Amino acid sequence: PIWGVVNASICSEVPADLEEIRAYRITGVVDDATCKEIHRFTPDGTVRYSVGLIDYGAKRNILRSLTARGCRVTAVPCNTPAEEILSLSPDGLMLSNGPGDPAENTYCIEQLKKMIGRLPVFGICLGHQLAALAMGGKTEKLKYGHRGANQPVRRLSDGRTFITARTTAT
Repeated sequence: PIWGVVNASICSEVPADLEEIRAYRITGVVDDATCKEIHRFTPDGTVRYSVGLIDYGAKRNILRSLTARGCRVTAVPCNTPAEEILSLSPDGLMLSNGPGDPAENTYCIEQLKKMIGRLPVFGICLGHQLAALAMGGKTEKLKYGHRGANQPVRRLSDGRTFITARTTAT
């Protein structure tokens, strides 16, 4: 029997050796998705906060939503050193969404370890998973993949509920 998501290929004929298809993995996608230089976005009205945004493949709506709330946003590439981000003196740090396996991004995780606890950090999807890894958590690929919905998780010790990306973090 076949369990979980399996790799496939569109071919004109069945290959004699399926190992290449079985072994196929998508890697290095955050480096392809990130911005290549620092970008600054300023709200139309009064600046209430300064937010550093690490771009792991950020959707434009994140920038629109932050600037609409009075945030001046400085978006930096995912490979920006922690010291450079901290030198921007942001009021908080936004870790964007992005593609791929969070555990593959070891440099990003190491940089986050240097910043978590030094300023408020909030993440979305991949950014949230990277923060979990930076704080010692683990992630595991879902057996049947991500199906487009976030899931509530209740912390049993106090009943608080969090909305999480569909990845197992321990």
